[in-house]
Amino acid sequence: EEVDREDEHFGATDTLTVKGNLNTRFGRDLSARLALTYQDIDNPFHNPTAADVPLSDNNLQSTAGIDAYKVGSDSLLYGTSFYAAREADLTNQPDSVYEGKLSSTWSPSPRFSATFNYRYKDEEAELNKYTWEQTTHAPGVSMWVAPADKLFLTLAANYLDQRSETAFCQGFYDG
Repeated sequence: EEVDREDEHFGATDTLTVKGNLNTRFGRDLSARLALTYQDIDNPFHNPTAADVPLSDNNLQSTAGIDAYKVGSDSLLYGTSFYAAREADLTNQPDSVYEGKLSSTWSPSPRFSATFNYRYKDEEAELNKYTWEQTTHAPGVSMWVAPADKLFLTLAANYLDQRSETAFCQGFYDG
């Protein structure tokens, strides 16, 4: 899959996706399904210069009226522009995704079935200055019962555990 952007500066996003599925039955009452997916994403949609602020937009200039050339290179105010002009890529989009889904259904009679499902997803982004990682665990169980011809009941429970970690270092300059 390729995604082109209107602004050619940011290039295109290329995604390589590999999928595998396995469906099986263990007798008449039990079935299972396993699905695995891997995605390698080149240049995920993000703005590589989102954190860059031109020297003319420096906060010190707008509040104190200091000219841009006085904040640059060998000026005493040089350090005040570092944070605004940092070079880190910024994105919350992964460049690699591993996902696994497992589902199993037990239906011993035409009036009853129980299903267990589990989903695991691991997303990562390794950029030029930091890493970003998100892990998702989502187990669930459901039960379907039909005690009469025109009456059926469904009971389900789902759980979601999603954790994100960003290793990002913010530098401090000039004291």
